[in-house]
Amino acid sequence: MLGWFAGCSAGDHGGVRASEATEPTGPAPIVASVLLPDPPLLPATEDIVIALGSGGYAIDQIQLLSQKVRPESMRLAVRELYERRGGTFLWFDRGQLTVAARRLVAVMESSHDHGLQTRLLEGAVVHNLVDALDWNERMLVERSVGAQDYMALVRLRGLLIGQLDGQLSGTAMMLARMLQQTTLGGRDLASVLPPVDELDDWVAELLPWHPQYERLLTALERYRSYQASGGFPRVQMPPGLDEFPREMRAETIVVLRDRLGAEGFLSGPPTGHSDQLDDALQADLKAFQYSRGLAVNGELTASLVDMLNVPADQLIRAIQQALKQWRQSPTRTEDTFVQVNLPEYMVEMYHYRQRVQRRRVVIGYPYGTGGGRTRQFHSTINEVVVNPGWSPSETIQNKELVAKEARNKGYLARKGFQWITDSRGERRLFQRPGPKNALGRVVLRFTNPNRIYLHGSPDQEQFEKAQRAWSHGCVRVQGIEELAQDLLDLTDQSMARSFEAEIESGRTKRHRLREPVAIHFEYVLTTVDDQDIVRFLPNIYRL
Repeated sequence: MLGWFAGCSAGDHGGVRASEATEPTGPAPIVASVLLPDPPLLPATEDIVIALGSGGYAIDQIQLLSQKVRPESMRLAVRELYERRGGTFLWFDRGQLTVAARRLVAVMESSHDHGLQTRLLEGAVVHNLVDALDWNERMLVERSVGAQDYMALVRLRGLLIGQLDGQLSGTAMMLARMLQQTTLGGRDLASVLPPVDELDDWVAELLPWHPQYERLLTALERYRSYQASGGFPRVQMPPGLDEFPREMRAETIVVLRDRLGAEGFLSGPPTGHSDQLDDALQADLKAFQYSRGLAVNGELTASLVDMLNVPADQLIRAIQQALKQWRQSPTRTEDTFVQVNLPEYMVEMYHYRQRVQRRRVVIGYPYGTGGGRTRQFHSTINEVVVNPGWSPSETIQNKELVAKEARNKGYLARKGFQWITDSRGERRLFQRPGPKNALGRVVLRFTNPNRIYLHGSPDQEQFEKAQRAWSHGCVRVQGIEELAQDLLDLTDQSMARSFEAEIESGRTKRHRLREPVAIHFEYVLTTVDDQDIVRFLPNIYRL
């Protein structure tokens, strides 16, 4: 077998027959049949010995190295990389795979879990090379072979290391592109790989650190198991009805119970008969409604039946799409930021990659209502305004506020509005700061073309609704005072200490953040909450 590898004949070497001493176990047949289908082109033995000792290989082997890399789109990038590095190894140190290389192989092994097209990765090639190297090392260290066979093994090891080093570089660049760490291609793609001493951190950053990403990976595995178990039973809606009667037919209840159980929504055994809509089953139905972002009332309607009948493979695609969005999100490279996930109606703040705030929000009107939706964009919060006044837009002023005054005399005065003349000489409404101000007690401002910002609200009941899309585009935040105080804490704790007194004063005060904080408006339709409930949320903007 070894003679086929290295072009040596099997014979007696030092009293040990090579065919006996080097009989491979484990991966050896893989090496012969899969790893090296072509006759190996080996450099001179002394070149390999020098290479293994110095951490590199002869520059004239780069052409051969790049030709061995798959897929073809990576060849130019790999050749460019190794020409720049003068032929030195990237993923090996003293003939051993580095920590970064092992971590890279682990990422590649889990690529299917991230919803990637694994056919684009030459995983079998890399694994065969790794297995062949392990076998080679066992032969060199654990088996006694003659001098000629030993040198053949060393030559083979040099060839395997060269091929695997190139394959790992190609894999790393492909994963960087597939995981949305870069959009570069061709020769430019080689520029994404950092120096050797930074590779370990670079591989770790291939995958987003965000907690949602980890939770979604677990959810993907779970829903794939549902699909593998046959998916979900279909619930049939009685023809001509929009809502199930309380006394549903027993067979319908049985199917409903099976359907909820198939997705893990049965909390326990039924309190009564299994064919009745008892309190336990209704509670499970409410849990399902919450998971779909609906009003939690326990009512089984035609629209809810439609959601119950969404197949598992469609839910899997939704999870994969969410994973892709988090890979594309700017948050993957940031430690401190605020993010608003619009379909979830939530805002979160992270500091040093730890969540420090999570608040309910109200966002812009849904698609088709005629109102203004909240846009997706990225900016930086640069100002905290305490006790803001409000100048409504002309549309809100003329179509809403003036109309309310016409129907209810004194409405504007009771809400703290007064007429003023602006800098253009136009008569406008202005709402004074105070507890009735539509912006609440705090506004967070940031540059954007849509005049969108985060602010409070005097109406706290609106935050208790399941669906909270009825603003004119700005984002109303429940408990925005705590969010603002944390932002002030990041840059100037003295301002934060006087924050409550400033609110109580009723006077408008503006604070410029010494270090602006990034804010991201995301639109991720599939999330996993803190209790590990997967939520498939309504597409309110039909994006």
